[in-house]
Parts: sequence; C-alpha cells; structure tokens
Amino acid sequence: MTAPDDVLTPAAVEFLHLLQRELGSGREEILAARAARAQRLRDGELPDFLEETRSVREGDWRVPPAPADLADRRVEITGPTDRKMVINALNCGAKVFMTDFEDANSPTWENMIDGQRNLSDAIDRTIRLEQNDKVYELNDEVATLLVRPRGWHMLERHFEVDGAPMSASLFDFGLYLFRNHERLNGTGYPRALAAAQISLPGQMVACAELLAGLLHKPNALQRADLAMKIVGGEHPRSVAGLVAATARTLRPDAYEIDYSTIDRDEVLRLSQRLASAGSVTFEKSLTALLKPIN
Repeated sequence: MTAPDDVLTPAAVEFLHLLQRELGSGREEILAARAARAQRLRDGELPDFLEETRSVREGDWRVPPAPADLADRRVEITGPTDRKMVINALNCGAKVFMTDFEDANSPTWENMIDGQRNLSDAIDRTIRLEQNDKVYELNDEVATLLVRPRGWHMLERHFEVDGAPMSASLFDFGLYLFRNHERLNGTGYPRALAAAQISLPGQMVACAELLAGLLHKPNALQRADLAMKIVGGEHPRSVAGLVAATARTLRPDAYEIDYSTIDRDEVLRLSQRLASAGSVTFEKSLTALLKPIN
C-alpha cells in the first residue's frame, strides 16, 4: 500500500480532527433523529411536510440558476475513484462525472487514500497511468467532476479521533475540501467566485463568523489559524492580520504567529467595518479583546 503521508499531512490530520470534534455530535443527532423517525413510521405515522417550513412552500421564490459547470447535465455517469476509471470517465464525453467514495467504491483504506490522490491529480490535470503498454491521460475537454462522499451512517475505522472512528462522510468531504480548495478557486459549485470577486463586506462577514463562532470554543487559536490557511487567498492580508492579532491578544505566549507586519490601527478599523456589516456585539467584544495587555 502506498504510504499516505502526502495525503494525510500533519495539517490535513489536524483539520480532520477539528472537523470531527466540531460536527461529529451533530451527525450523531441526525442519525438518532433518523432512527426515531423510522420507528414512528413503522408505528403508523404518515409522512407529511414540516409545519415550520410552510412559509417556504407557500412563498413566491425560485432557486438561482445552476453554475455554468453544471448547467448541462444531460449525460452524467458515476464510478469509483481508482486512477484508470477517473481518467476514462472524465474523457468519455459525458457532461458530468460523479466519482463515488461509497456505492461504486470498495472502502479499503488504500482505495480511500489513493482516491483522494487521484482526484487532486485530475484537478491538476497531471493524472497519468501506464498499464499494459498503454498510457492513460486526460483529453483537452473533460467532464465536470463531482464528488460523492460516503453516507452519514458510515465510519472510517482506519482513522480515529479521540479514540473513536471518524465519520466517513466528514473524512471524505473534509480531506477533499482541504486538499483541493485552492486548486478549485474560481470554478465549480456553488457560485464560481474567485478571491478578487468576493466583496469586502462579504469577506468581513466571513471573518466575523469565523472569529465569533470559534473564539469561545476549545482550540480557538488553532481553529482560526487553520481556517485562514484553508481559505488562503480569499481574504486580504489585513483580514488574516485581524485573526492573528486576536490570537496574539488572547494567548500571546501560546501560539507562534508572525506579527511583524500587523498594523494595530488597521485591525481596529477592520473591527469597525465588521460592526457596519451588522455585528455590533462582536465588534465591541473584539475591540475589548484587542486592548493592550498590562
């Protein structure tokens, strides 16, 4: 089996741990609710719409158009993530190839890791296979790639977090996101926006959500710093400075971050812009956090 060190890098492992700790309990709640619902149906309850979504059903609205990459799905195929299949499926002439980590794939550890590697190589257009005196490479025109992770009910027993197997869904999705976010910048689902196209208010709100949602939870500094690395390039340097300055203020001796280029006044100005985006409470708390430590 190929060593997975190039796929499960230390940063990727850290991200998967954070993802499982953040969302694992929610997954368990969903599975418990699913089981309870199934039991009620077995007991005679009839399916119906949720009362709390009545306004949505009765509202006058429509979904936005599909992104350009998915506008034409008249021919769509699916298959496993092995190297030969990925190349042939992308070359076959179909509009969309949905590569599948679950039903079309045997969930061995080698397949899970090699599958992630194959998809990254396909996105980079470096994927290549020499087999039986034949060379397989991508054509100039290929199908749009979709990725289906394993279902909520499945576990990845080869990867443990805090002594328990990780959710297979979070493992597949998280590792694909972590490895390919930058590779896919500006293309694909849902909005096809490159970094420079995201408005400054949008970036501010994203940063506010990041900090407000993470600062009060365990491993806040690691979470914030890791999140900024994952979305590197989608936030201006000053926003990354805001995260770093907050981290330094909270625990200046516990985390190694380069603060030499951070302008404290700029951090406070960004804080004020966060307030104008609608998070006054967050702005006040952040301003308090950034007061000099005596």
